[in-house]
Amino acid sequence: MTGSEAVTAVALYINSRKADVFGQCGGAVFKFKKIDGYDGDYIAVNCLPFYYKDSMNTDVLNVNVHVKVMPSGEPNLKRLEAIKNAVIGMFEIEDGVELNGAFFEKRTSSDTPVLDEDNTYYVNIKLDCHHSNVKYKR
Repeated sequence: MTGSEAVTAVALYINSRKADVFGQCGGAVFKFKKIDGYDGDYIAVNCLPFYYKDSMNTDVLNVNVHVKVMPSGEPNLKRLEAIKNAVIGMFEIEDGVELNGAFFEKRTSSDTPVLDEDNTYYVNIKLDCHHSNVKYKR
């Protein structure tokens, strides 16, 4: 599995449960970064570089939960927590979640929101991706 394949698998999985994740307020799921012009709450899935050292490897994906800044300039902590917990709940299953032959499970998550340049606050969830490299092994 490549990093792009892993990002796509996780983004599609989260998107398939978008109503459960974002609730009635809505939101969007993007691979790598949000599209230009989008102005709502969103999740961006990306990855650290994937290594193909062994037949089986564990690499890391980032799931960044972004919520628009409130009119007061503060983060919407309640919404950030709700979305973050919904995503974490999808991956805190015993033995992880199998997507396209790889297994994904929560590694860690941040609790402190960070102000981003697009007028959102975000928190980060890191997922381990356990995958086979048999077809990519050099």
